[in-house]
Amino acid sequence: MRSHEGCNNVSQRDMAPTLKYGVGRVGLIAAMSPLVATLAGISVSNFGGILKKSFIVLALTASLALAGCSSAAPDAMAAATTPDASTAAAVEVPAGPTASQFASIISEQEADWREYDAKVPECVSASYDDSAIGNALQIACGYTVSTIGLTSKTAARNLTELGEPPAELAALVARTVGVLELIRDEKAGEVCETGSDEECALATMSTNTFASELTSVLDAWKPYL
Repeated sequence: MRSHEGCNNVSQRDMAPTLKYGVGRVGLIAAMSPLVATLAGISVSNFGGILKKSFIVLALTASLALAGCSSAAPDAMAAATTPDASTAAAVEVPAGPTASQFASIISEQEADWREYDAKVPECVSASYDDSAIGNALQIACGYTVSTIGLTSKTAARNLTELGEPPAELAALVARTVGVLELIRDEKAGEVCETGSDEECALATMSTNTFASELTSVLDAWKPYL
């Protein structure tokens, strides 16, 4: 814009006196043309032609000067209005967690959770079996009920800490976390180690019920696994 203002200054301040002075001189000489022509030894008509050409040259010079300034003005304005690359750059917004990230937490434990639910009838039967085989099954079932409590606790924490789920998964994630926390809060593994047989049986029964509900939740995850 500075160069454009300079052109304006030249056209309005500098060119005006020059044109006025040049035209004034040509006019003065034209008024004295008979005398000047006589002194120069040329005819009045020839001298008038010389004055006419001088005036044309002066006018042409002024027009070229003004045209140069006017042509520079759009370039100056374009340069001034061009946005800075740093301000025009788009601000990147960090993306939230994806559906696949939530699904990976589920898929890590899905097989074990389904297996636990599938073996619930066998473990229930073993609890009434006092044979060696029955006792062995009771120990194995006690281990699995403790394990599902720990994996449910870890998965619920990971799903929560991952962040806001995509809108399409919001309800399913909330439902999943709710069931996992129910299994976690039963603490069947701890109860069976420190509590009575009756307390162990009640905690295990509740865990088995929630594990069955968890299986139906896993079915809802199938499109994402």
